[in-house]
Amino acid sequence: MKLLRVPEVTEKVGFSRVSIWRLEAAGEFPQRQQITSKTVGWIEAEVNQWIASRHRVERREQAPGGKGTVFSRWSTKLEVAGSSPAGRAFFATLPLP
Repeated sequence: MKLLRVPEVTEKVGFSRVSIWRLEAAGEFPQRQQITSKTVGWIEAEVNQWIASRHRVERREQAPGGKGTVFSRWSTKLEVAGSSPAGRAFFATLPLP
């Protein structure tokens, strides 16, 4: 069993430390393990399984209809930002199938 430290996990999943901890608090990321009183780590196999369970949006691309941008990230949701025909900014989160 290999434990991954914070820098390894952030690099592997592409999220910041704070984002990982928010996902963990919401029950959407593997729980960290206490290594010492000041050090935590995650079980590599659990992190790899979490990554495998996620969808990957490969790149930034133009949103449907040419308005806005689709952002690249590991997710079970698709996040879109842009502006409406009336010029108002919007942000939408859509579930992926």
